[in-house]
Amino acid sequence: MKKLMMIAAVIAMMMTTTVSVYATASTAGTTWETRINQRIADLQAKKQAITDYRSAAIEKRDIVKANRDDNKAIWEENKTLRQALKVKLAVVKANGTVLDATVIATLKEDHERVKVLVTEIQATEGQIKEYLTLNKGNAKKLDYDALNSTYAKIAEVQLLRNTKLVEINNLLKEMTSLLN
Repeated sequence: MKKLMMIAAVIAMMMTTTVSVYATASTAGTTWETRINQRIADLQAKKQAITDYRSAAIEKRDIVKANRDDNKAIWEENKTLRQALKVKLAVVKANGTVLDATVIATLKEDHERVKVLVTEIQATEGQIKEYLTLNKGNAKKLDYDALNSTYAKIAEVQLLRNTKLVEINNLLKEMTSLLN
């Protein structure tokens, strides 16, 4: 009987240990599952943030490209206006036409203003290239905030150039109309 009681006590102890280990393992499994699910959620949120930053950077890059195309078109118009003005001046000179003093004064003022505007545009030369070089580093570092702010600075320089080029074109048009 003592043997039987001993065996029963050992079996009872083994059952208690097994149940407690099973309960601990079950609880630990839930903790691990919770941690894994939390990690997955964090990674998905981070991936979404990166996707959002990338899409914003791509939008800004597209804006920069569009501004560049606009400035090129304005510059081409500028070239044709300059050629038209040269032709008009050559015609006036060839015909021996005497221009009014006010017309000459206005032409000189406009010409000086064009020179000032061209100088202001030349002052921005190289800035965009510097910003693009910075953006290459920002893209490698995956620093999307810096990437977006640099694209904003590039767009700012482009818009400054755009306004100056439009102003030059308007002055050239005015000068051409004065020679008619």
